[in-house]
Amino acid sequence: MHDLNQTHSMQRTNPLRVRHTLFLALAFAFFGWLDQLAGPEVSFSLFYIFFIVVGAWRFGKTEAWASAVFAIVAWLVGETPWNSDHHIGVFLWNGISRFIIFGFIAAAVSEMKAVRDGLARANRQLSVLAKENEALARQDPLTKLANSRMFHERLTYEAARHKRNKAALCLAYIDLDNFKMVNDKLGHSGGDKVLIEVARKLKQSVRQVDVVARLGGDEFAIVFVDAAPEKVQEIGERIVRHILSLKDEVAGIPLGASVGILAIENIPDNPDSLVQLADEAMYIAKTSGKGQISVRHI
Repeated sequence: MHDLNQTHSMQRTNPLRVRHTLFLALAFAFFGWLDQLAGPEVSFSLFYIFFIVVGAWRFGKTEAWASAVFAIVAWLVGETPWNSDHHIGVFLWNGISRFIIFGFIAAAVSEMKAVRDGLARANRQLSVLAKENEALARQDPLTKLANSRMFHERLTYEAARHKRNKAALCLAYIDLDNFKMVNDKLGHSGGDKVLIEVARKLKQSVRQVDVVARLGGDEFAIVFVDAAPEKVQEIGERIVRHILSLKDEVAGIPLGASVGILAIENIPDNPDSLVQLADEAMYIAKTSGKGQISVRHI
């Protein structure tokens, strides 16, 4: 497939290169003709140099060297009728000197173009890497959920939106029950696999617009966008069931989840305090016997 694409690319490029080369050849032929008409008193070297620069900068290194060759040929042809009285050595020396000058210009300009193109490619790659790093900076590396930074950014945004148009907003704080037993029995690598499965279950439980985040350890949080508290409580119950369904992955350990739900009517001055309030609701659920849901309205 790569070879086929490369062949197609060459097929598209070659006719274009032929047109570029033909254009340059005609341009130099025209100025060579003008040299013949004007005689030795008028020189068109400036135009030769101009089209050498155009060939090098606009079209590429191959066209740059072709331009230098075309330029010296056109000059030689144009100047021949007016150099019959000169010694052949003088004529050749002038031709070689001009070719060196034309070649130097072609090489210098094409090299500058190559450097510029290389810098442009490097800048594009850096831009892509910067975007990827920005995305990674907002993602939990283990579960691929949003991390704490991304969660607080989205919570702040949704809190401001709630203040503007009173859009429904709920927050859930989730703490896994008995997860320490999982780490003790399965080790941290086994615990990591369980956390990945928990993340998958959480994503399955919520809507696509909701933001699921891992805040750290076995603690997760969800921002529910435009969701009524009753609907969020149903989702919380679904989360508890889904976590309980992981019993095969945890070797019989009674893994569960305590969920604190915060139904928000009035946004406090500091939106970050919402997380603390949801955490307190979760603590009530946990102290009520684990595997429970506690809903708090503010």
